Amino acid sequence: MKEYPIVAVLWEDHTTFSKAPLPKNQDLSQYIRPSLTIGLLYKKTRKFIVIVSHVDRYEDHDESDFTIIYKSAILSVKEYGTIKIDRLQEGD
Repeated sequence: MKEYPIVAVLWEDHTTFSKAPLPKNQDLSQYIRPSLTIGLLYKKTRKFIVIVSHVDRYEDHDESDFTIIYKSAILSVKEYGTIKIDRLQEGD
């Protein structure tokens, strides 16, 4: 069993526009809206964190929904305790 923190992460997500007119306003920050990701904190490195929000367990492997977030984009993190589960199996 491994213990993982349960977290809510508010972060500035990147934005892509397709077939849209280029904005005249030089303040492009108005187009960036914070994203909220909730799940277990699976991994932390110097540059990013990995949040797992869903796990399907099979006999020989796990499949997950996960989000990789650059630490420089994080606005806030709130911890909501921990959860103990069998260690998540990594892919190749």
